[in-house]
Amino acid sequence: MQKTLQKIYFFRKLKLPAVLFIAGILFLTCRSTSSVTLLDRDDGLTNLISHEGNFSALMPVKPLRSVKKSNSKIGELENYIYYCIVDGENNTYVYLISYVDYPGNMILSVNKNDLIRNAIAGSMKRLVRSRLISQQPIYLQNNPGYEAIFTGYQNQSGKLVMAKERIFLVKNRMYILLMMTDASNSHDIADRFFNSFQITTNI
Repeated sequence: MQKTLQKIYFFRKLKLPAVLFIAGILFLTCRSTSSVTLLDRDDGLTNLISHEGNFSALMPVKPLRSVKKSNSKIGELENYIYYCIVDGENNTYVYLISYVDYPGNMILSVNKNDLIRNAIAGSMKRLVRSRLISQQPIYLQNNPGYEAIFTGYQNQSGKLVMAKERIFLVKNRMYILLMMTDASNSHDIADRFFNSFQITTNI
């Protein structure tokens, strides 16, 4: 319980809204296990290989990991989340990868592009006065996806932030990649983070 309260306080100290973070989730330090491999690189980045999630990506630092179960209209869903926070001298960056498996029969009955765009709209709704800057279809290893850049405020009097999000649908699994920071900042690691993401095995 004490660790959970410390983590909630830590998120509140950040001047960034964590779009997919929910207070009360206990995030644990991610270590190499049978389901996850973490490899330190000479350039200071961490190669995250999720055997359970069937993906790999470069993270600025070793990520934290959590699993959140939620009830929905289509049943219970498990959202697997990997994230890290990079503090600069005057800014903070949040990097996040998450994935969730939808029921296979549901995926067959919905428009995949609409499902992805609705997920982006859901992220934007968590910000105040959010504004879509750009949105375009993209592909990852022949799997459909969208990239969106949007801005918004943490609250009515909060700081303006910028988010870049990529969402891919691989069969019935949705992957979400997110980078968020102060709207006035940029981070050269962001492009390496997004471009490094790969599906490693068949789902």
